[in-house]
Amino acid sequence: MLRLLPAALLLVACAGPSRQASPDLQQTQVLHDVFFVLEDSSPEACEALAQACSTLSDIPGVLHVTAGVRDQSQQRNVNRQDFHVGLHVEFDSPEAYAAYGPHPVHQALVEAHKGNFKAVEVFDYFPTR
Repeated sequence: MLRLLPAALLLVACAGPSRQASPDLQQTQVLHDVFFVLEDSSPEACEALAQACSTLSDIPGVLHVTAGVRDQSQQRNVNRQDFHVGLHVEFDSPEAYAAYGPHPVHQALVEAHKGNFKAVEVFDYFPTR
């Protein structure tokens, strides 16, 4: 099982990639998945965070945002059960992703909800072509 990152690392993890992709890959998009474990995991708190994530679509370079509450009916042995809300963001470029972390819309979302973050796990990757 992967370890969950402390909530304090959310700001660092969302600040952008630490290195560029190999030049021969010619990557143009970045995919960003975030999984939140909440202190208050009530249905209302989970839904509030998922709904708030929609504001991220206002950030330049964001192509698509999807957020939602974990589907508790999925109980296969490959389904992670240790998160409450998932977020998926697609960026048009590595530069857009690098600008996302410090953007005021992102910062406002983090500030409004970080008090309820117990843990945050981030996965960033390039889509296949």
